[in-house]
Amino acid sequence: MPESTEIDANHIRRLAEAAGLSIDAHEAEDYAVAAKGYLGAFDAIPSFPEPASPPPVDRPYRRPAAAENPLGAWSVVGSIRESEAGRLAGKTIA
Repeated sequence: MPESTEIDANHIRRLAEAAGLSIDAHEAEDYAVAAKGYLGAFDAIPSFPEPASPPPVDRPYRRPAAAENPLGAWSVVGSIRESEAGRLAGKTIA
């Protein structure tokens, strides 16, 4: 793939022809401008810092009993209580 600065209307027209599409010069120029913008954004990605993984949290869990898991859909059962307030306070999520 050429560098984003090398994308021009002629390149777009060649790509369109290779795909069996026909576009006029005005459309090719519009697509070239858009492509330069997108590729310029992609060029910035390597400069982004690597995302930091959250530290592992040691939470107790257990295998569910057959009676509480009749469909066998749960692999483990645990309890997470991060906050006593908020929209999920007091809720059970399965």
